[in-house]
Amino acid sequence: MEDILELLEEIGTIPEYLQVMISDQKDLEVLRKWHKLAARVQSIEELERQIPVPK
Repeated sequence: MEDILELLEEIGTIPEYLQVMISDQKDLEVLRKWHKLAARVQSIEELERQIPVPK
């Protein structure tokens, strides 16, 4: 999960709710998917469009 946050920090400010959502995730398959996605997206907003993010 730290790897995901580090990747996202490179492209923008991570909203607190998104940080909590990533930190609280325990499913390794979901984390792997998010990690790959974080490596590809160009913005935090793009990531939010591709994963269900509660606001």
